Amino acid sequence: MMIAILLSAYNGAKYVSEQIDSLMIQTCQNFKLYIRVDGSADGTSEIVDDYARRFPNKIFRVDRDGNNLGCGQSFMWLLEHTEADYYMYCDQDDIWLPTKIEETLHKMQELDTTGHEKTASVVFTDAIITDENMNVTADSLWKSNHRNPEDARDVYRYAVYRQAALGCTMMFNNEARRLALSGKAYPAERGLHDRLVVFVCAKYGKVGYVSKPLIKYRQHSKNVTSFQKITNEGQGTVARKVLKNPLRVFNVFEIKFGCMNNLPFHISKSRLFFMLCWKWIMPNRWN
Repeated sequence: MMIAILLSAYNGAKYVSEQIDSLMIQTCQNFKLYIRVDGSADGTSEIVDDYARRFPNKIFRVDRDGNNLGCGQSFMWLLEHTEADYYMYCDQDDIWLPTKIEETLHKMQELDTTGHEKTASVVFTDAIITDENMNVTADSLWKSNHRNPEDARDVYRYAVYRQAALGCTMMFNNEARRLALSGKAYPAERGLHDRLVVFVCAKYGKVGYVSKPLIKYRQHSKNVTSFQKITNEGQGTVARKVLKNPLRVFNVFEIKFGCMNNLPFHISKSRLFFMLCWKWIMPNRWN
């Protein structure tokens, strides 16, 4: 049983060593780490090359050209050019807790015992939120940010509500990989590679989760995606602004959901629109 950990690094010299070190002390070592340096110019390449020399059977630097594809397509390139039983996305600036792989794999094997089952499967976990110095600011992403992991089992709820399933907390199987690659235009340059995996598993397969944080999710000024503390009161403010300016609904809808036309299955835009309006008008029921 082999796991491919996929890490796309861009100007990550400040943090990437800590992340790689956290992988090397995992209680489960049935993995190979594939790193694509996405056009960095800050010393990331040298750090990655050093690790690849030190651990030649464990860590692999791929795509020597280093063209900048952007976060989403860089991860999709990695997914397309690696083969394993299971796959995990890895951000350059987080720290994985020692049992992250072991506990996620245990849950995954409840859904898929081989990695090649013909049912797309994904598992994800909660996360601890930290500042750039790894000081804890929230013990749970899900609780502090009103994110319901059950939403990931429904395509429309996952699209509209706050995503509990982050790429850096996921593990998925080969059928999920196949379906995700069939819609590889969806992520574009943005970091939507993780949402694509959840969408295809919610549509065609199985979604599971581990109800505990197994990663320290670092927040700093250069995050591609970031954690923002959202409250129901804040969501109510959004609703009031929308009611004052209904055209805002259409503008936000196009920005947020336009790229979903690239998913490998049909999405009802009218259903998405209704759910978005419901979320804004009824902020106390948006979890």
